[in-house]
Amino acid sequence: MSLGLRLALMVLLAAAPIFLIEVIRELHLRDARRARVIEHVETLADQIAARENRFIEAARFLLTGISRLDEVTDRQTAQCSREMGQIAIHFPEINAIAVTDAAGQAFCGSNPGAAALALGDRPYFQAALRSKAMQTSGYILGRASHRGSVVFAYPVLDKGGRVDVVIVLAFSTDVLARELNNPPLGAGAFATLVDPRGKVVARWPDPKKWMGHDLSGVGWAKAALANQHSVVSTTVDGKSGAYAVASAPMEAPAQLTVLTGRPLGP
Repeated sequence: MSLGLRLALMVLLAAAPIFLIEVIRELHLRDARRARVIEHVETLADQIAARENRFIEAARFLLTGISRLDEVTDRQTAQCSREMGQIAIHFPEINAIAVTDAAGQAFCGSNPGAAALALGDRPYFQAALRSKAMQTSGYILGRASHRGSVVFAYPVLDKGGRVDVVIVLAFSTDVLARELNNPPLGAGAFATLVDPRGKVVARWPDPKKWMGHDLSGVGWAKAALANQHSVVSTTVDGKSGAYAVASAPMEAPAQLTVLTGRPLGP
């Protein structure tokens, strides 16, 4: 064996352990980064669910206040409609407000469409009658507003404990979508609110594109709903690759679940 070849072999043998150490180090760094991304999407899902739970409580406070108006309890149709209209003006995130009897027939509303609604067949309305407590819907395309909404049904009881009237408030899903990005999600990340049917209630980014979309059969959504977190190979917003996804359910009576995702990267 020539001297040059022997020297080359000696250099390779000396460098091999260093090379192996670098490979092992890079693998550890990759695994650590993967763990950080998974932890991030889990934390993000929990944080968004907590923020949206506060939004549910804010709606409850508003509905409680409305329930104590004389125009509502005394069924003063014209005055009640005027008051609901004023409330809707001051809260542009509200698509519509209606007040119905126990059968679901509206006698008052923030606009003529809301005042003419018949809601007795709606599952959330029936749930409010049974529970005698506030209930929420999944994604709904409003009959009066023709806009995407999450609907709250708040029953008001008479002195005998029976449901007297029900206040129904349709809240804009556009506002919910913007709140998903507050604070900003970061590059490549996404957040989605889905109802029990798998319908997208709100999503960021590209809310208009995703609103009302059915995710019940989509692999990454199924993986996130089945586990607290998961890693899937999928295509999101036209970008293919490995994504860490996570889910967090909102508190009752909301029927919504937060799904979050972020690409793992190379």
